[in-house]
Amino acid sequence: MKILVVGSGGREDALAWRLSQERDADVFTTPGNCGTARWGENLEGDPEEVAARLEPDLIVVGPEAPLAEGLGDRLRSAGFAVVGPSAEAARVESSKSFAKELMKRAGVPTARSLKARNLEEARKAVAEVGRFSESSDSPRRGVVVKADGLAAGKGVTVCRTEEEAENAVREIFVEHRFGEDSPVAVIEEILVGREASMLAVVSSGTFLLLPGAEDHKAVGDGDSGPNTGGMGAISPTPVLTSEIEEKVSERIFQPMVETLFREGLDYRGILYAGLMISPSGDPSVVEFNCRFGDPEAQAVLPRVRGPLLDVLQACATGERLVGRLEVDSSAVACVIAASEGYPVATRTGMPIEGLSLDDTVDETGLPEVFVSGVKRRGDIFVTAGGRVGGFMGRGETLGAALEIAYRSLEKVRWEGMHFRRDIGRREKRGLVV
Repeated sequence: MKILVVGSGGREDALAWRLSQERDADVFTTPGNCGTARWGENLEGDPEEVAARLEPDLIVVGPEAPLAEGLGDRLRSAGFAVVGPSAEAARVESSKSFAKELMKRAGVPTARSLKARNLEEARKAVAEVGRFSESSDSPRRGVVVKADGLAAGKGVTVCRTEEEAENAVREIFVEHRFGEDSPVAVIEEILVGREASMLAVVSSGTFLLLPGAEDHKAVGDGDSGPNTGGMGAISPTPVLTSEIEEKVSERIFQPMVETLFREGLDYRGILYAGLMISPSGDPSVVEFNCRFGDPEAQAVLPRVRGPLLDVLQACATGERLVGRLEVDSSAVACVIAASEGYPVATRTGMPIEGLSLDDTVDETGLPEVFVSGVKRRGDIFVTAGGRVGGFMGRGETLGAALEIAYRSLEKVRWEGMHFRRDIGRREKRGLVV
């Protein structure tokens, strides 16, 4: 069976690896990277042209941007089975205001918010939603400012002061930092609790939950510094107990998936819920994404046992999904190593010392690293992106998995390399998005 994975990052490396383990699977990636080449052939060219030449039995679209631009629609119109929602359904990620309105109709718990179409509206929304009268040490003090469109995980600013909020809305409406000609912002209250992520395979108003995970978005230890695409992930996370997972399924995924189906939105793909779990154990949605998370995919996919390919085929062809996905009891950790300056002004092209793409961490063949931004230059590897690689570990406990992941990371060096040293080790304190 020929499978085409679309994308070139660590998520796609993990997808290609996991799918290559399926029986009779022949995996191709476009454009791929030097990591995905381990699991099958990389194919250059426009994804639609590559699909026309290859005639794959299944296409899995990794990144959000092509889905938002209608790649899934065009491939389906050409007769291909595609894991990835329509452009209209992908607005759950490509438009935060659309997602908020959909959540409201579905009755999904989320933070109170206001939509702003210009600087004046944004300032009024900040004044109405923001809690700047709270004490300076209150975790609820401030407001969250979000650029409405896609921003590779970097369009969200938690503002603790009115000055920070003013700077954040000016970045959107005056500096146009996120590239919108007619920008929109979502201004919302701060949620307090612990962050977690859950993903589901969705088709025809039904869904199957994937293992839960915990992402680490901020660039620095202690959740300091600007947000990134993600600096590491663990699965499982102690935040998501079985009781809380049941709440997430019943209060969030079920009403959201049913609403998508009822409103005629063609959602055949992965639905990602970024969550905040309150101190009392109640989940709220921070954001929805229309695809596997990166780096959540690297932590989650190694734990999925059984015929994942069968589930993705059923999803792509619009079948109703039944049963449960089988999940391994082990813990998996992914620690991202990044280039100098990431996520603000990334410096690339640095020679990488000690990187091996042949080493594995256990008997399942889980590689030491899923490649995000690496290129070959002659006989050496060089950095080629903000996030360079996700270094992996698996163990019977989270501590064991983290020890292996950091040990893998210690083998590698390049000028300006940085990573978080507290992945999976957050204190039990209030954390905000």
